[in-house]
Amino acid sequence: MVFPEGTRSRSGRIEPKAGTYGVGKILQKMPNTRVLCFYLRGQNQRKFSFFPKKNEIFTGVMKEIKPTTEKKGLRGMKDISEQIINELHQMEQDYFSMN
Repeated sequence: MVFPEGTRSRSGRIEPKAGTYGVGKILQKMPNTRVLCFYLRGQNQRKFSFFPKKNEIFTGVMKEIKPTTEKKGLRGMKDISEQIINELHQMEQDYFSMN
């Protein structure tokens, strides 16, 4: 399991501009790899927290993607990482549009 954000945001939301290159570096060395994006959120989570509330109810959504790029080096790493973080961000937006 790899977290493309590289850290937890202080807003409690996915921040696409804050993504790191790490996951892109790994996947650039493993072409044609499928990625399972998993978005999990507690029903009562409104902002940054260290732990969920007691008896929290979670919603999880998964989507498989296959990030690809023609770019090389750092640009390729960034491109792949952005594809993943943008997918997670879209999953988050979908979650909030339904709740």
